[in-house]
Amino acid sequence: MRSVLSFAGLFLLICDPLSAVPHSLAIPRLSTKDFRTEGLYEGGKRIPANIEAMRVSDHKGVERWVVDFSDALSRKLGKVAPQFQVRYQPGEKGIGATGESVFFRPAKFLLTFRGVRQNYLDAEKVKALVKKSRYVKDITLYPAIEDGDLVIELTLTDDVAFEAHQPVQKEGHLVLDLKPAVITQ
Repeated sequence: MRSVLSFAGLFLLICDPLSAVPHSLAIPRLSTKDFRTEGLYEGGKRIPANIEAMRVSDHKGVERWVVDFSDALSRKLGKVAPQFQVRYQPGEKGIGATGESVFFRPAKFLLTFRGVRQNYLDAEKVKALVKKSRYVKDITLYPAIEDGDLVIELTLTDDVAFEAHQPVQKEGHLVLDLKPAVITQ
């Protein structure tokens, strides 16, 4: 029961338009190579779709994560994406008892999807992707709540710079490119 309540709280926090996060931006439809260290993006359409797969690869020097969607009825890939939100939360760092830098709260991505008809992600296969990643140390697949709304949380090893986009020519893909964050003082 506790996990359901904490998930419901997490979902409300993510979806609350009055939360402390700045206004959301429409997700770019082309890769701009404009890497950011904060942000909230929205994309997709208010139509039911399936989540088919999640994958990771090296792409021109960055780590690329892709979520693949399919049509809710035909399962045709790449044509449609449900309404979604990509929220990046930088980590909170501090100094530990012995002077070392520690995370009080790790950096993470919260991927919120609305109207998912079926989630075909295999938890074991998704966990195996973490072993291939330089930046993602854990993935949590939260169960769907009413109307197919669900959240995927990517917990990171450190803060990152990222670029999110939903390619025009591949409507049914959400792409996240990650690289180390460069913090200037």
